[in-house]
Amino acid sequence: DRENIKVVADTKWKILGREGVKTAHQSLNQADLYQMYAYGNKYLQDQEVKELYLIYPRSSTFTQPLARYDYDEGLSLLNRMLNLVGLTLPSL
Repeated sequence: DRENIKVVADTKWKILGREGVKTAHQSLNQADLYQMYAYGNKYLQDQEVKELYLIYPRSSTFTQPLARYDYDEGLSLLNRMLNLVGLTLPSL
């Protein structure tokens, strides 16, 4: 039943792989991982597919999605990128 599908996604404006960190994966913030775990347990308990998404700006150091991270209880975290180049936002 597609009407009952829930998606949990959180956007971050941090550039992965910066600040002297070698890889994008190493620059993931542990607090963000805990936050997504809490969101998943709260909002996806009744879902068959329990996927969470962290969305970061695409950059020269983050050009491919990172490996899927599987929490316990069937929760999975996926990292995706958003290309901000040429993005036009509506005026307020």
